Amino acid sequence: MSTSPLASIETDLRRAAEQHSYAEVSRLVVLYCEAAAAQLKALPAGDPQMLEIASKVDGVLEWTGLMLRTARAAQADELRRIPFLRGYLGQVARKPARIVEVG
Repeated sequence: MSTSPLASIETDLRRAAEQHSYAEVSRLVVLYCEAAAAQLKALPAGDPQMLEIASKVDGVLEWTGLMLRTARAAQADELRRIPFLRGYLGQVARKPARIVEVG
């Protein structure tokens, strides 16, 4: 199974997902699916590689979606902490500094 265009795009897609580059992921998903469709069209009807390619594409897209959902959930969790941190930082700033004499 010659998947060099697919493999190359998949590598870029995985990297973009890991780096949370959402616009790049969107662009690469389209390219990946187009490359997979072109490869499928090049195969004769009923070729067993069709199922392999479809399964691989499904797995990569599932992984990509999971990575993006996880990244967005982590970002949302960080945003939910902002009110707590503002309150905490405000309390620390209001406390007067203590000078401790040593020696």
